Amino acid sequence: MYIDRVQLTTMNSVLKPPELEENDIENLSKSADIWAFGLMSYEIVHGELPNERSDLLEALESYRNNHSYNSRLDSLIKQCIAVDPNERPDIDQILYGINEILRREDEHQ
Repeated sequence: MYIDRVQLTTMNSVLKPPELEENDIENLSKSADIWAFGLMSYEIVHGELPNERSDLLEALESYRNNHSYNSRLDSLIKQCIAVDPNERPDIDQILYGINEILRREDEHQ
């Protein structure tokens, strides 16, 4: 896992996965890294993240429920930022999804 004890204690609360509480090292898992990947991807697509945790959670909830986004990338991001860590894809599923996106892009060029 890339998020370690030091990073967890200094991490901006906006970036913490919903399942983690303050210094909650016991619940730290690979799904927290997937959440971070989802946030990074969300930021790339939208250009920024909200500054406050409540604003972030509200924005992510709106994004997850917005059916106007239909691209495969948006679908992958939504899976990565699932509130339930058990619903997030693993890294192999993410890589497969990205490869599918790239393959389809190549077919359309």
